[in-house]
Amino acid sequence: MHSIETYSERVLFEIEQRNVVFTAPTGAGKSTLLPQWLSQRGSVLVIEPRRIAAQALAQRVAHLMSSRIGAMVGFHVRDNVKKSPDTKILFVTTGIALRMMANGAHRDFATVILDEFHERSLDLDLILALLLKDKVRILVCSATMQAQKIAQHIEGHLIEVTGRQFEVAVTHSGNNRLPSEDQLAQRVKNAVEQLPSGWRCLLVFLPGKAEIRRTGSALDGTKYEILQLDGSQSLSSQNEVFKPLGAKPRVVLSTNIAETSLTIPSVDGVIDSGLVRRTRYYAGRGFLTLLPIALDSAMQRSGRAGRVKSGFAIRLWADSHALEQHSLPEIRRDSLNQLLLSSLCCGHHPNALPFLEQPPVYALAHSTESLSKIGAIDTDGNLTSRGRLLFNYPLDPFLNALLIQAEQDHTLYPMVHICAALSTQRSFFMGRGEDQEKDLRKEGCDLLGIIKALEQPRCPENQVYPAAWEAAKAHLSKLSTLFKVQRTAFDIVSVRQSILRAWPGVAHVKRQRKRNISWANGGTEKSLALGSAIDTQRTEVILALSSIALSGRRHHAEAMITLASPIPAKMLYSEGLTHAVLEGVKVIQDSILAVYSHRYAKRTILTQESEPPQALVISTIVRAILENRWRPEGARALRQHHCDRSLAAQLAGEPPLPPLNEWLGHRLKELGVVECDDMALLDDEDWSPSPLDDYSRRQLRKHYPAQLSTGDAHYEMSYDPIQRVCSVIQTSGLRKNPPEKKNLPKLRGWKFLWVYKNRPIPLG
Repeated sequence: MHSIETYSERVLFEIEQRNVVFTAPTGAGKSTLLPQWLSQRGSVLVIEPRRIAAQALAQRVAHLMSSRIGAMVGFHVRDNVKKSPDTKILFVTTGIALRMMANGAHRDFATVILDEFHERSLDLDLILALLLKDKVRILVCSATMQAQKIAQHIEGHLIEVTGRQFEVAVTHSGNNRLPSEDQLAQRVKNAVEQLPSGWRCLLVFLPGKAEIRRTGSALDGTKYEILQLDGSQSLSSQNEVFKPLGAKPRVVLSTNIAETSLTIPSVDGVIDSGLVRRTRYYAGRGFLTLLPIALDSAMQRSGRAGRVKSGFAIRLWADSHALEQHSLPEIRRDSLNQLLLSSLCCGHHPNALPFLEQPPVYALAHSTESLSKIGAIDTDGNLTSRGRLLFNYPLDPFLNALLIQAEQDHTLYPMVHICAALSTQRSFFMGRGEDQEKDLRKEGCDLLGIIKALEQPRCPENQVYPAAWEAAKAHLSKLSTLFKVQRTAFDIVSVRQSILRAWPGVAHVKRQRKRNISWANGGTEKSLALGSAIDTQRTEVILALSSIALSGRRHHAEAMITLASPIPAKMLYSEGLTHAVLEGVKVIQDSILAVYSHRYAKRTILTQESEPPQALVISTIVRAILENRWRPEGARALRQHHCDRSLAAQLAGEPPLPPLNEWLGHRLKELGVVECDDMALLDDEDWSPSPLDDYSRRQLRKHYPAQLSTGDAHYEMSYDPIQRVCSVIQTSGLRKNPPEKKNLPKLRGWKFLWVYKNRPIPLG
């Protein structure tokens, strides 16, 4: 393996001139040596995609520099800070880096290192764009990435260190063509037990904590030393994997954090599940889902066994040719809510930033709409004070919105439990409890089930996934400390109201087609996951708190609701989430009443008959007039004058008046009508176009006659200047055939309808 120690002078020379892209094999020392070299020209900010890497690397660099952690070398990750005014090398996660950039603190550093850039997270892409915009000196490094493309984008110098990778014998195991989670723990155990003797350290790549737990249980015994590695562990637990090997062969069960972020020493072989938990963009948001890795990740994982000597890699699927060639960057497969909010908080709109790949227009538009709904940005797309609050809280914008609303509504105690469960992005409930009395969700509500589960000192058996419960408990502890939450009694109705106010689109109404039931909020319809607590026969509206995307037929994804709570339909109305739709009008004596419905996602929630709300006043009056329910004589004059004025305009080569309903609505607004009672102050002439003078009317009738006689029939002529249609309405006579074309007015470009016994018949 090639060391990079001889490159220090070249790196220092190039970084003085321009930005630098540095690529070298895994384990060559990039993450530990580059910060030390660059500290010679000033303070260094090292940005790591993962918290575990930021802390571990800071400790390693501090040790190499004979300094205690927090002195010359420090780190800052969520919930843990070790730094001082003397710190010259600071390791931070991407989230912390963005908050530093929002207040300009990144400008205090002479150099910013973007480590493991090949991971291409949303935050990494955004940080690079912001640093380029602010003209901060950058060094981008990784073991594997599109180095030339990045160097060209940042106008930087590329330094490539090639190294010798020891041979890794790759074999495939299993009947599944693609990676699968089916009986994964048992398949890993079988692969381990079938290995020939002589290996000392085995690295097993698994998609998450739940799979690590199950595989650890399958391997449990005295034969192996089993260690677990994931990003949520404490620093001391993570450091166990770096300790010297003992008497027993070691098996390290890890998420993809060991793919590039951390280099585990002495690895003989790799067992690769071929799976990763990754976000997938669907229906306007990113869903965390289990997916096969791409071939570049498979090669990266196998390479961990060939760092110091020849090794082996066992892939638990049959055909690597079935994998995608490259992993998609998050900017092309995730919701852009956080990216949009973060960039605005840092003073720039994404459209004005030099991204390596520009965010998809459709995803950015959806995020603009989503952030507007929770009050993070205004109607002009500008950041609001609420948006800045959402950015500064420790969760994603939508969970932050719940916490902010809960503070206002005094529902913070139950809400921190709900947010703790949602923040894990894991399936929480296994299914319904067999013992009805002990069933956490016997009320048919996941919200109450979450709170009850997290109030207990131990994970409820056979109802909640242990890994999800533990992760939620850890989040709950941090949130309770941050917000100084004390246990209090609460009303679940108030909690539901808080959620509706924070997430206006969370409410979904039932759609039933024969036996199929789905739930809609005006966008993509969703289904309830199996084992849901919701009683679909008695429930019409739910709060859909969490969803997952599952692959369906023909590669179409299906959104499944995994956490839900029932609410009464009228709560949508009381919280102002419905919109009024005019269904009809009634006139009683001199009063105009509206018959209107309150709708949500095209479903009627409530119907009323009363004076119309402000939004429907004009449309109610217009409908009453045009349906001849209000002052019918005035309505007839209105139609005639509007038609005459439009026809006269066409004769003069001018456009006709707007359609009658539009013209009348605009006229009523001009007259200052804001209530139906205002009509009593107006005469018919006030809301009608002025009539033509006698001469103009006579001239108009030469081209557009009002009547037509053919000897055996008499007709009234009705004109639609907008559609250019003339209706020839037979009012008397014995004629049963349409009038001959020679008797009709000569109107170029018009269509004619013969109306006989109220039946319109087109004339050729």
